[in-house]
Formats: sequence, structure tokens, C-alpha cells
Amino acid sequence: MKILDKEAWAYLVKTENIIREIPEDGECTTRDEYIFYHKGKSDTINDTTCRFSTWYTLKDYLKKNKLQ
Repeated sequence: MKILDKEAWAYLVKTENIIREIPEDGECTTRDEYIFYHKGKSDTINDTTCRFSTWYTLKDYLKKNKLQ
């Protein structure tokens, strides 16, 4: 387990906020699904816009900062 510093935490909070602003109507043939878990509850957001690449951006961030 690695403790996140303030910069990493701020990045993750910003990313979650961006995901929550994804419009519900999209015209893409693929769908990305983001699931947030907190204290036994979950929240699922689907992205069908083809305009958002959060997973790749997050994966690169985690790799660069050695958080994975």
C-alpha cells in the first residue's frame, strides 16, 4: 500500500469530477464504465461519447508516479 501525496489525491479528485460531468447522451459505438466505491456503496457512470480517455490518462499518471 502506498500513501498518496496531496498532488496525487488532487489529481484523482479532479479526474472523478470530470467523469461525473460526462453527458449521458453519446453516439459512440463503444462504452466506458467507471465505478466508484466508497464505504460499501457504489456509483456507476457510463461514457458513450468517445471524447474521454480517462483510463489511459490515469494509467499513465499512475505509472509515471509509481502508484500502481
